Amino acid sequence: MTDPNVNTPVPDDDDDDGLFVAATDTFPRRNDMLNRLVVIYPTGEHGQRLSNDGDPYDWYSSYTVVLDDGPEGWQAMVPDDDGDMTPNLIPSVDQEGAQVQVNFQWSASGIVSRIQANLPDRQTGKPGSIVGRINSQKNRIKGRSPSWSISKPTEDDMAAARKYTVECRAARDDAQAKALEKQGGDAF
Repeated sequence: MTDPNVNTPVPDDDDDDGLFVAATDTFPRRNDMLNRLVVIYPTGEHGQRLSNDGDPYDWYSSYTVVLDDGPEGWQAMVPDDDGDMTPNLIPSVDQEGAQVQVNFQWSASGIVSRIQANLPDRQTGKPGSIVGRINSQKNRIKGRSPSWSISKPTEDDMAAARKYTVECRAARDDAQAKALEKQGGDAF
């Protein structure tokens, strides 16, 4: 028996049944949610990373449901943190319905502080929810990324959110199941 040649290219055909799906260079970001109405259901999963300056910052995983396209409607291109225009990776809610972002990680302090107050219940795993519009403003400290937060919803925002009760309940239930799954570990 001969050894297979690992350098032989894999044939490019449709018979692989999704076995080889190419990775993408990008993924949905907070910038894709700027000015859009969202509800965040924390899963309890969290950790720390180091900033470019070497300072630690917290991140929290969530099920984040995008509930509208924002006051200006859906934008095909959105600015990144440097102001460069990039494709919006979260589809239009008006055209495709509520968009659930699974395992979306938030690290902005204005959102993390709210997540920390709404972590899943230790007994039931049921998370709190945070509803509002994602917003951003220039950082007061020169050279740092913009500050991100979530604003208090208006009555109209709450009416818009309630149109997606089924999708939100499913996302919250999934976040709850994930929290319960991790309950034996250090999820909280």
